[in-house]
Amino acid sequence: FGEEARRGLAILTATKDSLGEHVGNGLRCTSCHLDEGRRQFSMTWVGVTARYPQFRSRAAAVLTVEDRIHECIERSLAG
Repeated sequence: FGEEARRGLAILTATKDSLGEHVGNGLRCTSCHLDEGRRQFSMTWVGVTARYPQFRSRAAAVLTVEDRIHECIERSLAG
């Protein structure tokens, strides 16, 4: 589990280096998700799996957490 946790942290904090061709700009996940996603009023990741599936008006669909991550990479990170 430790190796997976370190890989996850690298993806969140060094997104371009970790995901290469899947990121089209210099932003990282933590550019928006402050304090590594722990800050309560800044798009926190705390408890995120309990909030999905969720209807998202932008997509006009019910998204899974995986869908939402993909949407974030595609839109925010230009992936």
